Amino acid sequence: MSLYFIEKNGKQSGPYSLEELRQEKISASTLVWKEGLADWVSASELAELNAILIPTPPPLPSRKQFDSLDQSYEKDTQALLLGIIIFAFNLYISISWGTFTVNEIRSLAWISLGLYIASLITVIRCANRQNRNTFLWAVFSLLASPIALISIGLTRKKIM
Repeated sequence: MSLYFIEKNGKQSGPYSLEELRQEKISASTLVWKEGLADWVSASELAELNAILIPTPPPLPSRKQFDSLDQSYEKDTQALLLGIIIFAFNLYISISWGTFTVNEIRSLAWISLGLYIASLITVIRCANRQNRNTFLWAVFSLLASPIALISIGLTRKKIM
């Protein structure tokens, strides 16, 4: 009757009889040594152990493989609302342009500049939070800030 030693948590364990090894629930990759062997071998290399080996499933696939977006992420409603406000503000200015005085136009220009800067900062922060390319989103925001805000407000976070 052979006695077996196994590698368990990085350490040598044993000796075990064949029946005792069955209780240890060894897998095909468990390192085993018995008298007569020159070196440690995988349990699958010893024919007498094949009947007691516990099958080991492959590792679970990465979740990223199936889901590139975080479904638990709360969408950026702040960005969405700011985009709608800027869009409505620009629409109002376009419709009412002929009725404004010079002082009102100056005030509207300062308000527009403030909203423009706020939209750029908001888009960059949202893109960063959502693991997106902040440079591309910043350029998009510079070209069409309300659309960039609404778009990033409706998107979910990318999983890295």
